[in-house]
Amino acid sequence: GIILTGFADFSYAQQAIRCQVVDFVLKPTRAEKMIEAVKKAKSQIIAYDDYQSMSQSLEDTSEENLRLQQNSVLKDLLYNGNTSENILIQIKECKLFLENYFVLFTAIYSTLPNCNYSEYQKQLEEIFTNCFSPLQMYCVPKGEKYLYLIVSAGEDCDLLNRCEKVLAKTDGIADYNLGIGISSYSDQVLNMHQCAVEAASAELFSEYAVETRVMPFERIPKLGKDDTEWIMNQLKLLENAIESQSRDSAMNLFDE
Repeated sequence: GIILTGFADFSYAQQAIRCQVVDFVLKPTRAEKMIEAVKKAKSQIIAYDDYQSMSQSLEDTSEENLRLQQNSVLKDLLYNGNTSENILIQIKECKLFLENYFVLFTAIYSTLPNCNYSEYQKQLEEIFTNCFSPLQMYCVPKGEKYLYLIVSAGEDCDLLNRCEKVLAKTDGIADYNLGIGISSYSDQVLNMHQCAVEAASAELFSEYAVETRVMPFERIPKLGKDDTEWIMNQLKLLENAIESQSRDSAMNLFDE
């Protein structure tokens, strides 16, 4: 600001400095003096705006870099099962909160031609964020059609109900269907790869479950490994036969 006053008291000037006044102009004054004061004020305003813009840009860049680092660490945990001491250091540096969590695996199914799955993923992230608020959640895309979500939550959290809300929202606005698998609860960050396997297995089972499109891993019928593999293989063959409209192949599977 600019102070224009007829009091040439030094205490006023001191107070003006403390208030970060641009110029202290005594009356009477000339037009040139006022113009000079206004130009000085304008220059400081521009400099302040530039500083604010630069600070915001640096802040945005910093946040984006942090998200990229978090995504890289989470992929290492989910896909590679990294259990090294170094990964624990990276988790801390990236400010990931993974003391207790569930892993969700979401599959996107659409019969529309030329689907924009990247847009579907962005839309899903927003829907999950809204339905899971205020829980901390990290989204890690896997290819175009799949999405891992790591949800920081206690063992008693009702994720099934929240997932049903996600399905209700997408059913009303989306051109695709979802399958969602939920891992068992974990309080061991280095167990994330196993949780990812559980979530993916649960989602695969949900594809053939008539009653629900959300499947917690703990609700999958406990069969032997050989029996489970045989059933899943037969279901896949049946699905392929139906898609290829091969009635004879489908009936042969039922005969078996």
